[in-house]
Amino acid sequence: MADLERILDLISGYVWGAPLLILLFGTHLFLTVRLRFIQRYLGQAIRLSLQRSKEGEGDISQFGALTTALAATIGTGNIVGVATAVAAGGPGAILWMWLTGVFGISTKYAEALLAVKYRVTTPDGQMAGGPMYVLERGLHQRWLGWLFALLTAVAAFGIGNMVQANSIAAMLHETFGLAHWVSGLVMALLTAVVVLGGIKWISRACEALVPFMACAYVAGCLYLLLMHLDRIPASLALIVTGAFSGTAMTGGFLGAGVAQAIRFGIARGLFSNESGLGSAPIVAAAAQTRNPVRQALVSSTGTFWDTVVVCAMTGLVIVNSQSWTLSSLPMKGLAPELRATVEASPAFQHGGLDFDKAPPDLRTALLAGGAWPTVTVLPASFPPALREAAIAAGALRDDTLTVASLPVELVADLGQAEGWRPPPQEGSVLTRTAFADIPVVGPLVLSLGLLTFVFSTILGWEYYGEKAAEYLLGSRVILPYRLLWVVSVLIGSMVTLKAVWTFADIANGLMAVPNLITLLALNHVILAETRTYLWEGRLDEA
Repeated sequence: MADLERILDLISGYVWGAPLLILLFGTHLFLTVRLRFIQRYLGQAIRLSLQRSKEGEGDISQFGALTTALAATIGTGNIVGVATAVAAGGPGAILWMWLTGVFGISTKYAEALLAVKYRVTTPDGQMAGGPMYVLERGLHQRWLGWLFALLTAVAAFGIGNMVQANSIAAMLHETFGLAHWVSGLVMALLTAVVVLGGIKWISRACEALVPFMACAYVAGCLYLLLMHLDRIPASLALIVTGAFSGTAMTGGFLGAGVAQAIRFGIARGLFSNESGLGSAPIVAAAAQTRNPVRQALVSSTGTFWDTVVVCAMTGLVIVNSQSWTLSSLPMKGLAPELRATVEASPAFQHGGLDFDKAPPDLRTALLAGGAWPTVTVLPASFPPALREAAIAAGALRDDTLTVASLPVELVADLGQAEGWRPPPQEGSVLTRTAFADIPVVGPLVLSLGLLTFVFSTILGWEYYGEKAAEYLLGSRVILPYRLLWVVSVLIGSMVTLKAVWTFADIANGLMAVPNLITLLALNHVILAETRTYLWEGRLDEA
């Protein structure tokens, strides 16, 4: 099993590597230019998105289609994913993430337009569309449509179901001590109530959840920014300079170069807003709209809200809180006396330890107390004698020092030495540290935000997977798929299936390839529809 996980990790790293990221971001840029910066119609698109009246053939309102798509995209990526990008790529990653959102608006517009144009009405009277139908009816490549549908149906169970259910269960267990099976059972029952009713029930649930969760979360972010209003100019400057010059080592942060800022910023941005992956057009095809361009404009606002607003707010809060500079010191696991010593130190700030300000005696005590099971050694400055002793003891490998394997007499020497750092913060730690600044209710706001974000993702992705399965096997598969989806929520909350999740991650990335083929090959269709309805002033025509 371990070998399988390593192989899948290797494949996932390649799938989500530079070729796909360049193709995705390159498509964003190409369509932005081809459509003469379609982003300039954002204000008009937002006004259209707020209309809930029936405007044409379809199963749900334009607003319902938008909120269902947002439900699937606004999730852990907007909170933990953004923090992970900052931890790995530095503050500069935020600007690159934001730019993927700005340019990704054009791609989300284009794929929604094609989804509506090539959608079909199923024998039971429901609308069906998405990249699989575009590939079949627009490019006459049914086999590619079949491949996309298969990848979507598989990816949905990992990315949109089990991963999400497990993250909720883990959070509720950590915060409130709730058993995984209890939270899993409750989630499964709630999911069953909604998804068994089909797209109309899913849409209604998302129309209620999405605006509430987004407004509540953004309000919390705004409060945090107002608390440290004086830091915002410096934080914005750090984000901009870090995007083009990298970020120097600060506190417990290991430092990041320009390449890391670009890589992690673009990757997390694309993963969060899903522009170009082909998932959102599936629900866009169900919208009641007069023409493809109206719904395309509405769908394009999803990327704006997801990345340009919510992800950017999260990133600015994390950078502004300065939590990204702190070492990942597990305060809950420290002995009471040692914790009291840490909290009394001037180096203790914002719920963590500013490593550069920690005196050697405190570092030694923390090492001996097991605060850092491993530390990062910087070869250029780490004392050669200590390095040789650590290698001889089998404690140092690939610049990572396992403290428990270090002889006791060398722990004090390590505490006094320069040239080593604790491991960088995990993304979830950064976000929790930032929200801890809100008195009393901060952790609750974050927990409720994650809870609603993740549950709504489960609902939105069920529809994606269901329609993909219907394309493959017909309407007879819908009820079994929904039941299997509900059971998977319960299973996912209780078990960690890393291999399954990684395989789903691979399928999620591969979904983008056939979808991008349609966008590039049919860009003339996208342009013609845009010219007819938008540029010639016929947007209100059917």
